[in-house]
Amino acid sequence: MWIAICDDEKKEAENLCALIDDYAAKNDYDIHCRCFLTGKSLLACEKQFDMYFLDYQMAEMNGLELEKKLREEKKFIYIIRNGFPEHLCYAGGNKVRYPQVFVQAC
Repeated sequence: MWIAICDDEKKEAENLCALIDDYAAKNDYDIHCRCFLTGKSLLACEKQFDMYFLDYQMAEMNGLELEKKLREEKKFIYIIRNGFPEHLCYAGGNKVRYPQVFVQAC
């Protein structure tokens, strides 16, 4: 499984990647993370990802704008929105808490 993390705060993206790497190692999952500091750099990447963690508040393009662009290209994707007070994400159009989605996706 490949996960894209997009956050304009490099330390936040790296911390999330480290948490995911630790989770994968403890549970023997084959999960790889790639960090992006801007929405434009993520959109320019040709790699296909299975899951996206998107920060809401970014300078150039916020997480909702980035999500809209990603959904134009891909019909079904898991997107987890970071930086939202309720920490919700949408999986296949259904709103769920992200730990549930993360476990289901793995």
